[in-house]
Amino acid sequence: MSLYRTTGRLYKSQLGYTGAIYKELRKVDLRPVERVVFKFDPFHPNVREFRELIFHMSASKLRDTNNKCIYKTDVVSDFSEPELLCKLGKLL
Repeated sequence: MSLYRTTGRLYKSQLGYTGAIYKELRKVDLRPVERVVFKFDPFHPNVREFRELIFHMSASKLRDTNNKCIYKTDVVSDFSEPELLCKLGKLL
């Protein structure tokens, strides 16, 4: 979140889509998830948004919802679409 100062007061800047992502990620709970696999080709045209998703999904507040969840990133070079695979475990 970026902040800027004008005349001694501190204001939050408009975050746009990043603010919307933060708002939605506060609702995410990883308790039923055992494993998360991010698979992407770095040369694919849609990879920027997917890499931002990886960044936001690896936030410490989100990872703290399930300490046993395993994160894995697979980088491939076959020009395939980015994939997010989640393996669900048993619900307690």
